[in-house]
Amino acid sequence: MRFSAASAIAFCLAALPATAQTANLFLGSWACQHSMEPYSGNAYDKHFWEYQMNVAPDGSWQMSGMYYNPVTGQTAMQGGGSWQPQSGAPSADFQGEYWLANGSVAPYTVVYTAADQRNLYLQFRGHSHIQNATCQR
Repeated sequence: MRFSAASAIAFCLAALPATAQTANLFLGSWACQHSMEPYSGNAYDKHFWEYQMNVAPDGSWQMSGMYYNPVTGQTAMQGGGSWQPQSGAPSADFQGEYWLANGSVAPYTVVYTAADQRNLYLQFRGHSHIQNATCQR
């Protein structure tokens, strides 16, 4: 019996635990856009981020880009923290914080879901706001 390279890879992936397979979906560099808009429409509570995110196999992640708020304007941003895949779904929990050029520091807690090998997304409807994010390779 002969195996092709593709079937050997598929066999190896099938042998990996589900969390390892999920983790592989998130590793690498991503170009992300993220918005948080309040149901109230209050401009001060609108937040927009555009950043490059790098996700490492050691469980860390870093990002750099821009943050924008209609009231305070646009400022450079950097951040980082830790991440881990969630069991039972192609999603991962990202915990950390980001720092704005103006000296502000804020928590960054996001659960991204992998749509496929090239796309991540977040959709969250809270009691006061909605968040949407997309990341592409």
